[in-house]
Amino acid sequence: MLRGPLCRALSLRHFPHLAPCAALSSRAHNQHVSQLIACCKQKDLKGIDALESDFQTKAIQPHSCTLCLIHLSRTDYRGVILEKLEDQVEEAMWTQLSLRDLASLCFDYKPTHEHFTENLKKVIEKRHKEVECDATLAKLFENIDPDVHAEIYRYLEAMAVQRSSEISASTAYRIVCALGRNGQKSKPLLIVLADILTENLSQLSTRDLSYLALSYAKLGFCSNNLMSGISKELVDRKVEMPLPSLLSLFNSFSHLRWFQKEAVDTLSALIVKHPLEAYNWKSLVISCGRLTYLPPAFKELLSSALPSFSASLHPKQRLDVAFNLAVNDALPVEEAKEILSAEFVDKLMNADDLDSAVLKLKLQSIGAVSDSRATGTELSAEEIEKMTPSLSNLIIKTMEAMATPGKHFNASVASNVGCILAVETVIDEEGKIQPLSHLDKLEAGWRKVAIMPLTINDVIQPSLDPVGFHQLSYRLLTKQGYTVLPILAREFNRCTTVVSKVKFLEKKLKQLS
Repeated sequence: MLRGPLCRALSLRHFPHLAPCAALSSRAHNQHVSQLIACCKQKDLKGIDALESDFQTKAIQPHSCTLCLIHLSRTDYRGVILEKLEDQVEEAMWTQLSLRDLASLCFDYKPTHEHFTENLKKVIEKRHKEVECDATLAKLFENIDPDVHAEIYRYLEAMAVQRSSEISASTAYRIVCALGRNGQKSKPLLIVLADILTENLSQLSTRDLSYLALSYAKLGFCSNNLMSGISKELVDRKVEMPLPSLLSLFNSFSHLRWFQKEAVDTLSALIVKHPLEAYNWKSLVISCGRLTYLPPAFKELLSSALPSFSASLHPKQRLDVAFNLAVNDALPVEEAKEILSAEFVDKLMNADDLDSAVLKLKLQSIGAVSDSRATGTELSAEEIEKMTPSLSNLIIKTMEAMATPGKHFNASVASNVGCILAVETVIDEEGKIQPLSHLDKLEAGWRKVAIMPLTINDVIQPSLDPVGFHQLSYRLLTKQGYTVLPILAREFNRCTTVVSKVKFLEKKLKQLS
């Protein structure tokens, strides 16, 4: 028997009496599909059950199958109609359904059988010429759920990297936004997409530039060239941006720990042209604390805005504000006490949980509690490990190969000025480690050293200067007589053996002498 749209057209031309039957068949087909969709919208499971015989005996167009599956996924129905529709889609996916239809199906519908996902991957691999189309590739990235279709997602990432020279700026933008939404930090792909976008930023709208920076911030991946290009593009355009876009861009820069003075100053000057609410100020102050820089435009307004906006915040939010202002030397101790309120400080200092311990360290750092009370705030090694995990542990283990814990160095120290250190030790004029008994009375040329671990999230790009908490800790420790030795994870992790790590620390300590 002949089948297909061409055969059907020939039949209707030569046998016109069949046309009413064809129309009736089409109406009947549309009728039970429409009934199913209506029952799904009303969450009428009995009505769906009543349609089972129709779906088992009547043929359904592939596109209608995908539509029915999407609507059924929004109900609690798990009957035979699902299996029937899945089987038909699996047959149709090889040739009859477009990949964009399949992508939409994956976005709205989670298949009940593993072989559905396996077949979908095979289809995408077989029809790779279609995937190479920019619009289809972007659509697949936007709709494929990486948790449900992990293998397909990896395949798409590899294909995008392979043909990166052919990807347009608009497609690169859509893929980056999809990666940001899904939290998929594929470093090779993000690098090539950043290169494409850096060269074509003029093709993106002002709003798109803001979303682009936000997507990279969500992924915690910083491309210095891309961020510089975005900030330059916005300055050159001199376009009035809405406040949400400006705030999003400023927060993205701070989350990425990316700092370029001219760009941050220009952005802050644009922000203060808008009326700012209390929650806007809180967000901006915390962002400035991360960057350890308070732009002049904010500094001018802050003194008048601080009393009103801090009054509307919760106690913990006030502490965040006070701490991040202290990072930039923008808040005297007396004002910190006024913002925080004595009741909050007293309540916090009497708490014992880990969250409170972290807050206590912040209180001590800004001088909102006296030294006598601060010395009573001590964290166990396990608590400190939760806050500064792997790098601190690696440094401590390396020190154990160099000297005796407790005798020559203290590990995981919470100092009485609210700073968390990996190691506290004493070195002589040649940089060699000496017993801690000399800590209170140093010989001439000797130093007490605080080793501070810094991961990629603890430094500003591209300068690698410490951010907020660590910058303030550095200043406070120096005032306490310590020589601070910052250890960058990117440098320390290049040493792959214990011997090389020991040599690295010995060299660093010798450089201090």
